[in-house]
Amino acid sequence: MTSSNASSPCRIEWRPSRWLLAALGSLGLLAAVSLHLSGLPDGLRWSAMLLCPAWAGILIVREWRRPRPVLYLPAGEGVCRLESGGRVVTLVRLDIERRGPLLRLSCRDAEGCSHRLLWWPDTLNANQRRALVLAVSGLSKRDSLLPLVAG
Repeated sequence: MTSSNASSPCRIEWRPSRWLLAALGSLGLLAAVSLHLSGLPDGLRWSAMLLCPAWAGILIVREWRRPRPVLYLPAGEGVCRLESGGRVVTLVRLDIERRGPLLRLSCRDAEGCSHRLLWWPDTLNANQRRALVLAVSGLSKRDSLLPLVAG
């Protein structure tokens, strides 16, 4: 197995997490069970019990149908791009944050709009996770040196 080069290009695809979809479905069912066990009047309780799994289903479908962006991180000198839904934006600032098993990327495009991507453990394996962290940290080091070189 070869180790990754810090200057190699990186292409990371985001996709919806099956773990998140399962959690949304479970929460919808558990909400219905908790309403069944509550002391609400029967009419209100049964209608709310039916709405909980239905709303969870709507959230699952909406999450599954989200556009699947692709993040392009350059090798060396180049621009970072985010392609989503047929639209390509140039990214000017990237921050990566680890939250336990989750990996969150926050970025801004050239127009100042913010974008966020969250990778769950089932959507990004360890090698891809490492490549993404190294690529983003390499870019932020490069960008922090630009004012020193330009000035």
